[in-house]
Amino acid sequence: MKQGVIRVAGIQCHSLTDRDLNASQARMYISNNAKNSDLIVFPELYSSGYIMEEDYLAKAAEPVQGEFIQQIRECAKENDTAVIMPFLEWDMGQLYNSVAVIDSSGDIVGIKRKSINWKSELGFIQEAPVLDNFEVYEVGGFKIGLLLCYEASFPELSRALANKGADIIVVMAFWGEWALTHWQTQLSARAIDNNVYVVGVNGLMDDITCGNSMIISPNGNVMDVALKVAGTVNATLCKKELEAARKTVPYYSDYMEYISKIQGRLLGYEGDDIGEIV
Repeated sequence: MKQGVIRVAGIQCHSLTDRDLNASQARMYISNNAKNSDLIVFPELYSSGYIMEEDYLAKAAEPVQGEFIQQIRECAKENDTAVIMPFLEWDMGQLYNSVAVIDSSGDIVGIKRKSINWKSELGFIQEAPVLDNFEVYEVGGFKIGLLLCYEASFPELSRALANKGADIIVVMAFWGEWALTHWQTQLSARAIDNNVYVVGVNGLMDDITCGNSMIISPNGNVMDVALKVAGTVNATLCKKELEAARKTVPYYSDYMEYISKIQGRLLGYEGDDIGEIV
């Protein structure tokens, strides 16, 4: 991997209702893309598909130590590439909408759980504590923050990741066709507001999801987009471009210099560190 550069692939695809077949499909995608990618990202709830039915979810879930994630770890190591893999997690009697960050050695760098569920998920999937699930993870010299679907609708969450040093925010989703404009607008806004790259990877289900996985530059420009068919979005993300964008239009640094202090006062906070507010 070239220093200061990371090649990213986002896999826009269908998930099947068989976890083992999804693992096989994922291994194929990883193997096919690893030669030209340092990081491969899959859509929300990839291991199970987005099916909110109680009996199905109970059968489809698996702990992080289970066979599905183990297969992905082995494949990441074999192909010398990092993988961000969403999965339906079972832990201590609860279901979580989770993501495993796996490095190119096959080690789990971190696990993120969804904290703000969309209404169709309520009653099926547990919401994780907000303060425990917005960390950044280092992959290939870049700091990466994660958002799951509906979480991208709240600018405070992406700002919290930026406050922790994120260079890239990855959004994994199962975004409905009716919300295409929301998807496009919010991804661009999160990139511009925080001077970060945004990688948005959406799952596919015929006539339900809007597709349009995309990678967006820190200036809000679309670097690649997949529209509504199965495919891959690719881009090379560069630290120099990131630094240049932050100097040219310094939204984030100016926010920290001016607006965060005003916001803190409005909230009755006496310090200057917006991270403590979030």
